[in-house]
Amino acid sequence: MKGYKRFLLLFAALVVVYIVAEWNRPKPLDWTVTLSRHDKNPYGAYCLYNELKDVFPRSAINTYQSAVYEQVNNTAQSNTSYLLLAPSLRNLSKEDVNELLNYIALGNYVFFSSFNFGSVLEDTLHFSTSYRDEFRSKDSVTINFKDPSLHTRINTGFKRQTLGRYFKTYDTLKTKILGHNQLNDVNFIQMRIGKGALFIHLLPYCFTNNFLLTRDNATYTAKALSHIPAGVSTVYWDEHYKPNSAGSTNLLRYILNNTSLRWAFRLGLFTMVLYVLFGMKRRQRIIPVIPPVQNSTLDFVRTVGNVYFNRQDNKNIAGKMITYFFEWIRTHFYLQTTEPDEAFAESLSKKSGVHKQAVDELMQLMDAVRGMSHVPDKTLLLLNKRLESFYDQAGK
Repeated sequence: MKGYKRFLLLFAALVVVYIVAEWNRPKPLDWTVTLSRHDKNPYGAYCLYNELKDVFPRSAINTYQSAVYEQVNNTAQSNTSYLLLAPSLRNLSKEDVNELLNYIALGNYVFFSSFNFGSVLEDTLHFSTSYRDEFRSKDSVTINFKDPSLHTRINTGFKRQTLGRYFKTYDTLKTKILGHNQLNDVNFIQMRIGKGALFIHLLPYCFTNNFLLTRDNATYTAKALSHIPAGVSTVYWDEHYKPNSAGSTNLLRYILNNTSLRWAFRLGLFTMVLYVLFGMKRRQRIIPVIPPVQNSTLDFVRTVGNVYFNRQDNKNIAGKMITYFFEWIRTHFYLQTTEPDEAFAESLSKKSGVHKQAVDELMQLMDAVRGMSHVPDKTLLLLNKRLESFYDQAGK
């Protein structure tokens, strides 16, 4: 037992040391571009999502995690806005794009920002994108707006990531240029479709936490979103196309990404290991299971009943049923059954609560059965039925 105590103390000390070390270990920054409203890492969109109400003060902000087709299929609403900010939108299908175009034509506004739009969207809207590699080493791309009312004297820059993506081709007849870099490469456009408009922005970094918290870059992001009319009734925020969205079915990943659940999972593993180690050595022999003594009364009754049934001795069976009946009357109602006359029937009816006529009929049937040399099956069944009825009414 002393050895177990030492083992427990050592194990507990190791667990405490491990917990303290893990708790005080600096958490490394995750530089993955997610653009998710839940992520406070540099390239999440926690700041933007929580400031949307200031950009659209008269609009409801709704979040969804369903595909584009499921969200706008057969919709009849208008004057709403749809924000699709994601590292990649290449998974948009032809049906998704067609439903989006119908949604825009009704008088709604869609705002895209991504590194990769996929061939379906690019082919449908007749545009392509490219990237200037010469800026990668210098990291010196700056951006601004085309509209004089939004244009700033000093371009907006972001040293963390190069903002070098631009439109290589686009439909000049249907496209309005909204933004560019210092080389006049177009990086932000608008397309009018029906009663609404589609905005395509090639620099999703501009909507991340790190960008918004750098100098006064938040002004650029607010101006980019200001192209959407401020009076839209609802702003839909997409979470479906984000990497590792909350809709992921990987349960272990969800547990390990949550601090509290991760610690609970680790402690659970430690407890299981401890349980196995203690169970490796038994402290006493297994107690044998002694089955309880079985009640054989029912088996005996069933055997005796089968004997009488096989012999077809209805007279004997009926006699035992009548004998048992009178014994039950004596035990429960304390009546003498030697002479079951009219007075006996009257007393039995009052004490048992059974109607006098039913008692008389039962007495007459028992008298008839006792006078028979052979009791037919039909008569035996009738006797059994009336006896059971008597017992039920008398509260057996």
